[in-house]
Amino acid sequence: MVGTMIMMAYAGAATVGALTALQMAAAFAINFAVSSIVTRVFGQNQQAPQDSGTRQQVPPSSVNAIPIVYGDAYLGGTFVDAVLSENQKAMYYVIAI
Repeated sequence: MVGTMIMMAYAGAATVGALTALQMAAAFAINFAVSSIVTRVFGQNQQAPQDSGTRQQVPPSSVNAIPIVYGDAYLGGTFVDAVLSENQKAMYYVIAI
């Protein structure tokens, strides 16, 4: 938007349709530069991911079907359930092969 307004004022165009392809490309470049500057100034400063003390774990899937194979095939397992122990020191998984 800002780049289009700048290019319209520079070219003396009354409408956006009056701009040439080169002027529209320049407007895009201006918009990109302004967007980058605004993001750096007002964006959040993420320096490093915070360690919450737990390992990342994938939740069990409730939508994956258990495959039925007729004949010979190599299959991976499907996680059916997962439960955390009462002392929260161990996690147990149920995998269907």
